[in-house]
Formats: sequence, structure tokens, C-alpha cells
Amino acid sequence: MSEMTHWNVEFRGKKYSVTHYGINACHGYEDVDGEHYDYTAPMVHFEGELDLPLDMTLEQARGIAWNAACSCGYAAPDVDWNDMSITVFGDYKAYRAWYGKEGGIIDIKNVTLELKIEMLVKEINRMIVELNSARAGDLDKVHGLSLNEFEAWIDNKKFELYDLKEEYDVQNSNR
Repeated sequence: MSEMTHWNVEFRGKKYSVTHYGINACHGYEDVDGEHYDYTAPMVHFEGELDLPLDMTLEQARGIAWNAACSCGYAAPDVDWNDMSITVFGDYKAYRAWYGKEGGIIDIKNVTLELKIEMLVKEINRMIVELNSARAGDLDKVHGLSLNEFEAWIDNKKFELYDLKEEYDVQNSNR
């Protein structure tokens, strides 16, 4: 029987729980290419079943993250090879972990607000294009709303964006 150990790692002033189930507690995963691997790595815990290996390479972490996402119903992780990072998505939060060239997590950041802002900006821009297209085509409705109602909806989204940016600024000024 293996002995499970726990400890914390700290990145950007936040502590994350790490669990290691021991050398005899082997877990398996199938990577995105269908290859099966076993691992006994210490895992950094974010929330729910959302974990990433502390000591592995980005390539190995990608495989484990894909497997966990498929098994637990999370959105697929986003891997940025240029940035050497992997973004994992939980129920209501998103985290980005950067891996060193030799392997191992070197930084972690909660990127939930950043991603919400990014998605809201894209939504607002799409809505503005739809509004302008409707005006250019002499249409009087967009998605069943009058042009004035649709424009008011866009304005509400802009206020929502403003609030998110304020929250983001407050969050980042506390670091």
C-alpha cells in the first residue's frame, strides 16, 4: 500500500494543494494521440477533479489534462506551445500553468477574469458587426429586437465589460 502525501506550493502569493499518492499508486491516461501512459507524479490541485502534474513536461501535462477533461466533463485544455502554458477550465474558473523547458510548473495564475473579458469583448464586437450589417441592409430588426433595443443590449454588455475590467484591476492591484 502506498502512502499519500500532501503539501502546498505557492505561486503569485496563492497556495495550491499538491497530492502525491506514492510510487505504488499508478494512474493511467491516454494522451491526445491515443498513447497510454502511467504516471505517479505529484499533482497540483485547482478545484474539483482539476489537477495538473507538478513535475512533468508540458507534453506530458497536456496528455493528463486532456484525459481529465474527457473523463470529468471539463472543457478541453488549451495548450500554448509558444508560451509553454496550459490553461485548464473548471466549472466556473480557469487556471493557466506555465511549464519550464526541462519540465515542471514554474508559475500558475487564475485567468478566469481575463478570459471572461476576452470573451465579452469578442461578443460585443460581433454584436456591433451585426448591428452595422442590419443598418447597411436597411433591416429593422436583429435577433428579433429593434435596432434601438439591440443597441441598448450592446450598451448593457459594455457596462458588464466595464465592471469586469474594474474587478480585474482591483484583483491585480492587490498583488
